Amino acid sequence: MLDLLIIGAGPTGLSAADAAAKEGLDYIVVEKGTIANTIRQYPVGRTLFSTPNELEMREGTLKPLREKPTREELLSHYIHFVLDRDLKINTGERVVDVSGDIEQGFFTTTDRAEYHAARVLFAIGAMDIPRRLNVPGEDLPKVHHLFVEPYAYIRKDAQTWHLLHAWAPVRHGNRPARRHRRLLRHGQRAIDDWIHLTAVLNQFCSHPERSLSTK
Repeated sequence: MLDLLIIGAGPTGLSAADAAAKEGLDYIVVEKGTIANTIRQYPVGRTLFSTPNELEMREGTLKPLREKPTREELLSHYIHFVLDRDLKINTGERVVDVSGDIEQGFFTTTDRAEYHAARVLFAIGAMDIPRRLNVPGEDLPKVHHLFVEPYAYIRKDAQTWHLLHAWAPVRHGNRPARRHRRLLRHGQRAIDDWIHLTAVLNQFCSHPERSLSTK
């Protein structure tokens, strides 16, 4: 029987696994996706909202090139944390049932195996359970509760390619003034597109029920 079974290999699950290993516990981490699976699903190159001290596993160990880390920098940080400590993690294994009690222990069934553990820690996060607005249009294909790549929603022409590059400083944390200078270099059409995007975002923030119902 395991001392501890941890469900989820995000930052909380990794921290718990590290603590269990230090205490000499017999443990295993079961993760349905990959290590830091939510972060992995972010768009390529995306800059995180949080600063390193809010994300790093050990103080001073996450050192991004800019003020805030990108998706790739944070993924590398978490993966190296796992590899350097040889944490016991099974990825691609989905939990389908947990039963039992403190006296008899807990039985965890996955799509690969069954485990018996004295304790079970749920470190599943919240990103897989979206907070619905309950408004018309919420189930449209264009509506997402996770960050997605924007390229599929933009006109596929040369001017839009320039516009996408103009957005890049926003994703990498540069100052607004630099972003505006790049937009000006790409012409009036790019500026018009940016203004339209801003208007759409403002409309959504003010009246999500109307924005989502638009086809």
